[in-house]
Amino acid sequence: MLKEMNKRYVIFTKNLCRKTNTVMNSRISKLRFGVIIYLLLSLLSLPLGYYRNWILSKFCFEAVGNYALVILVSNIVTTFLLFGGQNVYATFLPKISRRSDKFSFIFSSSLISATLLIAFCMLLLMFPTLITSLLSKDIDSKHINIILFFIMSFGLGQLLSYSMIGLQEYGVSAFLNNSQLFVICTVLTINMFLFADYFIANSFSFLLWLIGGVWLINSLGCIYIIRRKLITRFKLNLPAGYWKQAIFSHLGTIQTFFYNYIDQLLIFSFLGKVELAKYFLTIQLAKLVSFLTLRLSAVFQSSFATILPQGNKEQQENLYEKIAKHCSFLSFCISSFLVLFGYEVLILFGKSMKYEHTFLFLLVFRYFFGCLGNVHSMIIVANEKNESFFIANTIVVIIQVTVSIILIKPLGIMGVIIAHIASCLVGQILLAVIIRKQCNINFYKPMKFISMVLLLAAIYGFTFWKPNLLGKGIIFLISVFFTLFFLQIKIKEIIQSKK
Repeated sequence: MLKEMNKRYVIFTKNLCRKTNTVMNSRISKLRFGVIIYLLLSLLSLPLGYYRNWILSKFCFEAVGNYALVILVSNIVTTFLLFGGQNVYATFLPKISRRSDKFSFIFSSSLISATLLIAFCMLLLMFPTLITSLLSKDIDSKHINIILFFIMSFGLGQLLSYSMIGLQEYGVSAFLNNSQLFVICTVLTINMFLFADYFIANSFSFLLWLIGGVWLINSLGCIYIIRRKLITRFKLNLPAGYWKQAIFSHLGTIQTFFYNYIDQLLIFSFLGKVELAKYFLTIQLAKLVSFLTLRLSAVFQSSFATILPQGNKEQQENLYEKIAKHCSFLSFCISSFLVLFGYEVLILFGKSMKYEHTFLFLLVFRYFFGCLGNVHSMIIVANEKNESFFIANTIVVIIQVTVSIILIKPLGIMGVIIAHIASCLVGQILLAVIIRKQCNINFYKPMKFISMVLLLAAIYGFTFWKPNLLGKGIIFLISVFFTLFFLQIKIKEIIQSKK
């Protein structure tokens, strides 16, 4: 009898292990598919991002400044009004097994944010001059209806796109995140030939209507997918730990807003819209360095939240090392290209932009040094180490805001960039300590990463010799192949991983 029970237990254990491995392999395959989709669409959006900024500059620099203001409005919405942000959806939805409970969670979490959106819109209706105080004196009460439409449609669309990440619909999420760029490029191209004067005169309101309309359509598509994929159940359902996670995540997004946009707010306030436009074009180029890791970080967080509780430490280390290795390589390729060809790219936006080349290199250096920060942040959030993450972000934001305010008057844009670099260096060190001490994951080969930073500085040194385009191309190819060898990345492995 006892032997028979032991035999059944062994069989049950083997079947359980087999099913667990099958589930793990399925989720890893889904992660790989999501990464590929994100990568393909992100690579497609890279030239479109250049093109969008270029065509805006061809209208006028004020149009670029107005687009920067629209981006500020959108980030105010996602930062202050969407409670918990993307993190709560990417963390909790993968852990919920029942389809009806998933729907209830999306409904409950979205209801909180929808309440904040409506409350803010009512506040703007009661005090229309508030938006003027927040942004610009050029924005008056006639824009209030357009801004209200934008806030509600953009906010709703963002909420529902967050749920796509949590539901591991990575392809849909990738399409949603890039749809705005595709539509803007198409419409601006048409306007360039047919309605240029109208767009120049009404660029701010035009962009609000256009982007708001895109996200309204996106939200309808998300609702259709959610209704098809899940069982509709309008019931309040917030899992244990939700409020703690959401509050820290929300505070974290507020910190991130000040960290990422205090520079633009200060430049706009102290130096004006034209200088904001030039800085916006320069920093948008530099942000391409971390563009892929930023887009992929949501996939990583959702997948880590699912995989980490089931995998052992070795599996976690291997997954992190592969992600870090390929992200640092891709970021280095973009960084070295911008350092070498930054001058040629900048003058595409106007001859006055050639004076921004030094600023571009410093910003590229800042974003390359922080290219793994998005990956580290998502790992920390997935492990629910929110207190440490919040403290680290608080320190970084204090440094960023304080140094920016001190240096912007005497040094102008250079002072803001110095604040960027200082806060980034401190932030990356703090994140590395957290993932090592609290998540038990070793930082990815620090000496190799520092070597790539030094190589990037050496490449910038070559530009002082003013090599021609052929010489720059040769330097770029040599640096890329050297980094492939240095990081021990095999092209064959990359191709096989995409399959």
